Order: sequence, then structure tokens, then C-alpha cells
Amino acid sequence: MTGHIVAQPDLTICDREPIHLLGAIQSFGFLLAVSADWLVSRASENLADHIGTPWSEA
Repeated sequence: MTGHIVAQPDLTICDREPIHLLGAIQSFGFLLAVSADWLVSRASENLADHIGTPWSEA
């Protein structure tokens, strides 16, 4: 058996990771964004899989 050296991850840049720019929704979730007056402004294409309403009708 060979030994493995596991380096400690560098957590000093976690706050700068651009996770908000990935452009994808995880398979177990959906996106539904509303404006201040509760009008739907964004919806993911898989919305119907979760709530039964297609994104085009949200």
C-alpha cells in the first residue's frame, strides 16, 4: 500500500469563487425569482418537473 499526502485546501479564496456565475441549476432543484411586486422575473426550464407549471407559464 502506498501512502498518499493530502494537502490542506486553501480556503482563503472561497469568498471569491464565482459560484453565482455558473449558469446551471442542480438536477434536484429549480429557480423561481420574483420581483418586489411578486411578478415572476426568472424561472428555470425544469420548473414543471417540480411544481407542475411550465416555465413559460410561470
